[in-house]
Amino acid sequence: MAMAMAAARFDAALFSSLLTTRVLGRTLNWFEVSESTMKNASGAVDAACKARRAGTCEGTDPVSALHGTVFLAERQTAGVGRRGRGWESPTGNLYVSFVWCASEYLGPAAGQPVDPGALMQHMTQLNIAMALAVVAACQPYGLACKVKWPNDVWLDQRKLSGMLINLVEPTTAVAGIGIDVNQEMVGQQGLRAISIADAVGQPVGREAVLAAFCNDLEKRMDLPFRMVLQTYEENDMLRGHQVRVHHGSREVAHPSDYDAEVTGFSSKGELLVRNKQTGAIKPLVGEEISLTMLQL
Repeated sequence: MAMAMAAARFDAALFSSLLTTRVLGRTLNWFEVSESTMKNASGAVDAACKARRAGTCEGTDPVSALHGTVFLAERQTAGVGRRGRGWESPTGNLYVSFVWCASEYLGPAAGQPVDPGALMQHMTQLNIAMALAVVAACQPYGLACKVKWPNDVWLDQRKLSGMLINLVEPTTAVAGIGIDVNQEMVGQQGLRAISIADAVGQPVGREAVLAAFCNDLEKRMDLPFRMVLQTYEENDMLRGHQVRVHHGSREVAHPSDYDAEVTGFSSKGELLVRNKQTGAIKPLVGEEISLTMLQL
């Protein structure tokens, strides 16, 4: 099992002092131990939705009031990754979820329907902006990370971060991210992962990493989608590589699985691949498939 380098308890005051955001991270819910920060955040949204329906809150909409609220745990006992996969959560890393209300950007009143296409693009932007924010947060340490579609960040051919987004209310999402900050991973048998501390050779302050992530993410969500997508493409590690496209679990073969070459991205942020057998180029959606790189 990977071990954690010595790391101090998260300093909320220090984190707050490093923020330049308007909203993201300004409210922090800290847990020594949590089953899952995704569960904590989703529970808060559920309670706010009940309060909205009951009409017990005057003034600010209770769901909108949660926008940008961060939930952080020193350790998780049942962390969840993409497609419900388990997430090992020892101390020393960042295990964070936050509430994101698309209505704050898309205009309709809280709780009201939005254009499905606009909502999809906004959530796609959130997903790719989160990955880019991790890349930016690692740059002060001299690390040149790359994004791996649909929701990973890698360094030196090893995974450093993963993220997911769950839409829990028509215009509100809970986004979760794990960043390996102080866990000793390189050299551990069976692990293709790395932490920031592995790369720099000493423990790293998690407060600065998370603040840099929040600061960068909020700025990118103010930018046009095409600009964020262009930056994502510039930091992509898959273009030109051979991949196996899985329609189910990576561990279980599916009749529809096939080998392909990654050619780029569509204007909607879909990954474009060329089927090695048919030559057809197809757009892929992250919620539907998974990829295995056949060459690095």
